[in-house]
Amino acid sequence: MTNSGVQNRLQVNRQTRTLVSNSYIEGDVDIVSGRGAVVFDNTDFRVVNSRTQKEGYVFAPATLKSVTYGFLAINSRFTASGDNVAQLGRSLDVDGNTNGQVVIRDSVINEGFNIAKPWADAVGSNRPFSGNTGTAGCQRQPAA
Repeated sequence: MTNSGVQNRLQVNRQTRTLVSNSYIEGDVDIVSGRGAVVFDNTDFRVVNSRTQKEGYVFAPATLKSVTYGFLAINSRFTASGDNVAQLGRSLDVDGNTNGQVVIRDSVINEGFNIAKPWADAVGSNRPFSGNTGTAGCQRQPAA
């Protein structure tokens, strides 16, 4: 799959697990969003600051509390223009029934991402991110 544009490029709301592999997804804000359960394998995520130089988010999950898993990215690459501007994601808290979930494993993240604060506060509730943001085994590349 190749999908490029600006906001909400890929919205997934299926509750059954979906596999996206060998793909390229590009945008600027909330590139991948929704309530679905998705595995991204060998996918290139590119944040382009086409409308704003102050923000850029890859994921905006709105995982239902009753769903065990949200988004998983493995063997993938995260690239952002700029330096320390983009963030990996933010939970989309549309109501009290959501708990956005993202796991990124065995992937490369370039210097365009804010390593000091890789996750933004939730949209809607401003709930701060909580979880493991450790970089053990994380590979960093210079911004392109």
